[in-house]
Amino acid sequence: MADLPLHPVAALNYLEDHALADAAHRAIHRAAFMRRGLYGCPIVLGDDDEFWTKCSISISHLRIGMSAGLISDFECSICGLLVEDCDHIMGEIYDKIASRDDDGTCSICEATECEHEIGKAYLTAAYANARNAMAEEVSMVARPRYPQARIVERSIDLGRV
Repeated sequence: MADLPLHPVAALNYLEDHALADAAHRAIHRAAFMRRGLYGCPIVLGDDDEFWTKCSISISHLRIGMSAGLISDFECSICGLLVEDCDHIMGEIYDKIASRDDDGTCSICEATECEHEIGKAYLTAAYANARNAMAEEVSMVARPRYPQARIVERSIDLGRV
């Protein structure tokens, strides 16, 4: 049996600080009433001789998630220089000449197949593009920046069996 779709759980994750958080939490419990009444939440014995569950209903009450600490350089999307070394203002619109890199990626839309003509200028917003990104650490946090970066399965201590 596939696990319950995560729609009520995702709603709670995104609305945690919103006035609708209680409504999202109640939706999880309504879904739990139906699911547990019909199917239950399976507990399986894993390869590590531990019991595991992917029950989104029970796991949704673990209000912790994962957060990656990244280090990176940021380059300007218009000129390719490091943001601190260029004169473009992030978010402003500039003319940018379309070109393709060795992989065939378009400098305007970053697609390999598009209608941008090489050598033609297109209005493009300046933004900081991460390059050389490296994960420095991964931490468990109460509030991950990406709301869906939550635990999706956990081990269960069933005591002596």
